[in-house]
Order: sequence, then structure tokens, then C-alpha cells
Amino acid sequence: MPESWLTYSCRVRETDVATAEACLEAAGALSVSCADGNSEHLIADEMDGALPLWPVCEVTGMFAADAKIDDIEMAFKASNVIPLQARIKTLDDQNWHESWRDQFRPQRFGEDLWVCPTWTEPPAGAALVVRIDPGMAFGTGNHATTALCLEWLSMSATVAGAKVLDYGCGSGIIGIAAAKLGAAEVTAVDIDGAALQVCQDNAVLNGLQNVMIGAPGIIDGHHYDVIVANILLEPLVRLADQLTGHLAPGGQIVLSGILVEQSPALLAAYAGKYKMQAPRRRGDWALVAGTLNGP
Repeated sequence: MPESWLTYSCRVRETDVATAEACLEAAGALSVSCADGNSEHLIADEMDGALPLWPVCEVTGMFAADAKIDDIEMAFKASNVIPLQARIKTLDDQNWHESWRDQFRPQRFGEDLWVCPTWTEPPAGAALVVRIDPGMAFGTGNHATTALCLEWLSMSATVAGAKVLDYGCGSGIIGIAAAKLGAAEVTAVDIDGAALQVCQDNAVLNGLQNVMIGAPGIIDGHHYDVIVANILLEPLVRLADQLTGHLAPGGQIVLSGILVEQSPALLAAYAGKYKMQAPRRRGDWALVAGTLNGP
């Protein structure tokens, strides 16, 4: 585990937030967060889990200490987004954990689902609580694409009693949320061994015993009532036939990790076998979902 980290924070206009996040990820950011550009408060409404954006936002990427600033700046230049202001910090491991603790607060998705870090208590009366701490695997509920998936799960009547696949699980937050919402079985897969370990730790943290975790090969021969994949456009398109082959007749597929302008391409890749719904969006990010057509 590195002893120090580098953070690159830039203030950008609201319309450039998604591009700035993509630039930091392309440059090798291990995690990305977004805050009001005029305050230190994370963009998260404690009452309804919404993620409003201010006219100016601060987007921060955390990198390994040996990251090259030139690579980050080149990513921004290639995107034609010029930050209004940028700052670079080096944090030791302890200071990094403390700084991120200050930013993560309980969030609500739908009526009953809450995501809460371990160092805070959920609001009184919170019905279903997922415990997730920020770490090295993607997925705390703060990014718009994860929030879209959590909202969909929390508002879907099909999750309770269902067999759910979280494909590209990262921290496991989506699969864990499905289990908390009453899924009979949850399978969480990822190609990243570190993510699988984090997912396993989070399943234990949440007291779950009905979550199977492993590499994608563990789903061979299995079918699911709901498949959620929060990845990126290219792998989602490439995996269309494979994911469809693991969906039970009449099952539902939920796809995110894409920008709004990418949703037509994703809809086109799945439309032939699915009855697709209109995209849902948060800012510049989108989620598309559909039901598998019968034989």
C-alpha cells in the first residue's frame, strides 16, 4: 500500500464535470470525487440522495504519488476542457483517509435505501442501510452512475426474491444493495482481484451470506432475473450477447457508466432483444434499462 498520494483538484463549469471526471480517470486516477467549487461540501443531498451540481464544481482525482502531472494536463488538453483553477497536493496515507472521511455522509436512494460510511450513524428510522467506506474500489454511491443504479434497484419491484448479477462489481455496493433490498441470491463479479477482495470485505461488513463473489467465470451456466452492469460504453456493447445469455426469460438488464450522448449507441446494441426504457439521467450521466423479450 502506498505511503503517500497525490491529489489533483480542478474547478470546472457544471457542464464540464463529466468530461473532467473522465480526464482524471483516463490519466490513472484511483478514485474521483466532486464537490461544490465554492465550498468544501460534497455534492450530496442528505434528504433525498440527489446529486445537484453547482455552476462551478471542484473535481478531484486521487493518484499514486509517482503520477505524472503532465499526463493529467495532457488529458485535459485533449478533451478541450481548460480548468478554471487547478491545485496539486501530496497527502500521506493517514491524512488521505482523514480528508475523505470528512466528505462522505449518509445518502438516501429511493424511499428506504441508505448508504452510510462506518464512522457515521444513519438517520433515525433508516430502514435498509448499506455500509460502505471510500477505498480503492469504485463504488460509494457518490458518482452519478452508481447513484442511478442504486435508485433503480430501490424503486424496482422485481429485486425482492430475485437472482441478481452485479457485473463489474467494484466495491460491491450494487450487489450488496440488492441483497439488502431482498434479493434471494446475489452474484458479484469483477476482473480486478483487488476489487473482489474489497467486495468480499464489504459483504462481511454488511453481514451478508447470500452474495457469491468471484471472477466472471463463476457465472457460467447460470441465469439471473436482474443483471446490473455499471462499466463503460465499449465493454457494455461488447458484452451484449454474453450478458443476454445469462438473463432469465423476461429478466431485466440495467446498464450504466455512460454519458447521456452515448445512450443511443448503447440502446442500439441491446434493442433487438429487449424492450428498452427511456434513459434515466443525472447531470451528464445516464442509465438505460430493458426487459428481455420472450422466445
